Amino acid sequence: MGKEPSVLIMVSVEAEKEALMAAAEARDSWNIQVGGVGAAPMSARTALLLAERDYDLVISAGIAGAFPDKAWLGDIVAASEIIAADMGAETEEGFAPLEKLGLGPTHFTTEKTYTPELLQKLVEQGVSAVEAPVLSVSTVTGTQATVNQRAFLYEDAAAEAMEGYGVAAAASYFNVPVMELRAISNEVGPRDRDAWDIPGALRSLRSAVLILQEVISS
Repeated sequence: MGKEPSVLIMVSVEAEKEALMAAAEARDSWNIQVGGVGAAPMSARTALLLAERDYDLVISAGIAGAFPDKAWLGDIVAASEIIAADMGAETEEGFAPLEKLGLGPTHFTTEKTYTPELLQKLVEQGVSAVEAPVLSVSTVTGTQATVNQRAFLYEDAAAEAMEGYGVAAAASYFNVPVMELRAISNEVGPRDRDAWDIPGALRSLRSAVLILQEVISS
């Protein structure tokens, strides 16, 4: 048997870390840390941790909003790519991402070795799961107009969160593979907190990480 892979999981808030404590206790080589809300603090914290210790994989994990008809409450979205959706410039022709301006990447590809088996095992345990792009934004979507704009620009995206791009940017500097796992707590758009299911999303997230541990260790 080979060496157990060392994995760093970055979450934004303590509630997400608490939901994953069972996963942390199950594997000594898995480290779960809170990085803060937003790409900038998350990237800084992730980089500091990667500088202190070698990891085989970094995972951005947490709850997220889903785009209509792409994912539903309690679903897991495994990112096929991580996209900084609002990093760029407004122009007369519309939004221009950094790539179009010649200023750098807004897309990071993800480690996909474990994704097919992870999704299969989640479905077997009754948790719906999809692989799709996950958007990282600095301001979460709160109007139907923004939903329409982002769905038009990134038609395959299933979820929106705030930290994945920061984790991916830090991981890229250290040449460490990155994944993003998001459990759906709400639908993006006009904010209706009464329709959110954060406890259910945290349960799904815990299931996903525990299953991923089995997949990686097998």
